[in-house]
Amino acid sequence: MLNKTAPLKLTCDEVAAIERALNTQIKILSMQAGAGLPHALTRLDHAKRTLMRLARCNPCMQMPARRFLRRLPCLFC
Repeated sequence: MLNKTAPLKLTCDEVAAIERALNTQIKILSMQAGAGLPHALTRLDHAKRTLMRLARCNPCMQMPARRFLRRLPCLFC
């Protein structure tokens, strides 16, 4: 099977922005799924899986949220 992923070089600030966007999307999708919109639950599960994959693969999300550390480029990305 072909590997269609490529490693990305992201700073911790960029990872934090992606995390915030995914959390916002999860909140929106959970409201839509609760209202019974079709396909919202599928998209909600996909967003949650993406957030968990990002957290698992990126140690930046596990670092303490200190201002001076967040400005440094992530060494593990």
